[in-house]
Amino acid sequence: MAMEVHGFIISSPFVFVCDGKVYRSQSGKNWTVIFSRYGTQAWGNDTYASQRVDRACPPNRNEEVRLAFRGAVMRHFKLNYTQIEAFFQRQINEDSAC
Repeated sequence: MAMEVHGFIISSPFVFVCDGKVYRSQSGKNWTVIFSRYGTQAWGNDTYASQRVDRACPPNRNEEVRLAFRGAVMRHFKLNYTQIEAFFQRQINEDSAC
């Protein structure tokens, strides 16, 4: 599913905004942070354009985001631990069917 978050078009089954940062995941387990980088170097000169950067989270941050996302989904939809796994799989299946 494609959606716009903070000016970014993101195609992913899972998108999470946490601490002012945008994260996406294909499986709900491994997370990528998405941010804008300004003032990039081009041919030795500074350019003042923005660039979208996707960067894999380091293992400890990945685990923090994974747990925060699971907790938020469980609270919002009132799911238990068994139901959350089925929810994730259903979201992945629906995304791959598009």
